[in-house]
Amino acid sequence: MKRTLILVLALLLVLSCTSFASAEETKHLSVATVPAGASFPNGVSIGNSDYLLKIEELTGFDLEWTTLNDSSSNGIRMLLSSGNAPDLIQVADVTMIPELAKQGAVAPLTQALDTVGADLKALLPEEVLASCMINGEIYFLPRYTGGIHLGTMGIRKDVLDQLSLEIPVTIEDWENVLATVKEKTDLLPLTFNGALYSFTNFAHAYGANFNRTTFFSVQDGTCYIPMLSEKGLAFITKMHEWYEAGYIDREFLIDDGSTANFFAGNGFAKYIEYTDVARLVPAFYEKNPDAELLLIDPPVGENGEFGYTVDTVTAMGWFVPATSADKVELAIELLNASLNPDVLNLICYGFEGVNWEYVDGVPTFIKGNPPADYRGYYSRMVLDMTWDTAWEASMGLEETVAQVEKYKKLDDILYLPYEGLDAYYENNGYIFGYINDEVIRMIVEGTSEEEVADLYNEILESYGGQKIIDEVNAWLASR
Repeated sequence: MKRTLILVLALLLVLSCTSFASAEETKHLSVATVPAGASFPNGVSIGNSDYLLKIEELTGFDLEWTTLNDSSSNGIRMLLSSGNAPDLIQVADVTMIPELAKQGAVAPLTQALDTVGADLKALLPEEVLASCMINGEIYFLPRYTGGIHLGTMGIRKDVLDQLSLEIPVTIEDWENVLATVKEKTDLLPLTFNGALYSFTNFAHAYGANFNRTTFFSVQDGTCYIPMLSEKGLAFITKMHEWYEAGYIDREFLIDDGSTANFFAGNGFAKYIEYTDVARLVPAFYEKNPDAELLLIDPPVGENGEFGYTVDTVTAMGWFVPATSADKVELAIELLNASLNPDVLNLICYGFEGVNWEYVDGVPTFIKGNPPADYRGYYSRMVLDMTWDTAWEASMGLEETVAQVEKYKKLDDILYLPYEGLDAYYENNGYIFGYINDEVIRMIVEGTSEEEVADLYNEILESYGGQKIIDEVNAWLASR
């Protein structure tokens, strides 16, 4: 009898261990994300790197990670119909997801969010989750930007000191500083990224608000296009004057040329984003060890207006194919785990003690050993894009970060839902590109009140702009 009892207990122990092992094995997920644009060193890939191993260690998941070969709507549809779709997929264009959800190709996430997504729900405001609903269910989760694509002006503080100049605050201050730099140095006074969004800080000083994805804006409860108003005309006119005076780098139409010029040490001031802080600023100091790069608050207009680079509050989007409906809770658990500070620190700064260290309690990059660019591939996992203390830690922009918190909810255009705005999602992309190109041309060639008004009317009448305004105003009224 005793021998029998021992055998039974041993069998139960084996079964319990097997059950535990099986539970552990269920934390396997196949993941596909959009490419990040960086290259991997020899022997390293998105599915085989120190970063991935560390992410797996920190989250407790076994991840089979790949990048999407084709993230277009047609490419995603082909992937879903192949029968071999990954368990968790991220796309850059989330406007395709509502239609996929209505066709039954995407699994709902609402229940899993309530069960294992507490941190995600705490991060994402109700209006953001509402924008991701189709027929009352949440079918995808966006990366949350907070509405701010952190970006402000970077200047050479060492050059200011050499010329006995103060940090510019107003547009007039900027004009005086740029004129002095042009006259007394060989540096390019002002460089931009080639796209109009890099002019954001100056445009917003005139009240010509826009963001990285649309020129439509909501002011005082009404939708319109500030860039094609009197405010926009004033901004364009001033930028044209600066272009003619040689204050703006003539290479600004060529993105790579302008950026390379500045970080090679040939420029005085440049629009800089948080991604530049992590990727390009360390390289700048390697090339220019005696320089001092200072990030400053955006210029202030005559009426006290200012602005940071605004983005939609959501970027990209994660969804679970219907074929992996049994993996929904695991997918939400992984994304929830990505909000762990250790994971965020790894992806933002790299490895502690190697790429960064705490200085007075703040994560700070270790000079001469920047984190690998390819870690940007894994940043696709993190939904909290507001975890940008790299910006604050590297440049001491505590006040800027505080201002961003105040600024980020000024424009309701940032919270547009993905369902019910057909004209906006059909026409906005083309309108954005068209206005961008026309305004850059006006900055170079000059313009007039009549030309700006004609462009506005053309957008309204010929490109669906009026339908967009009517649609957005109807949504605002229904809230």
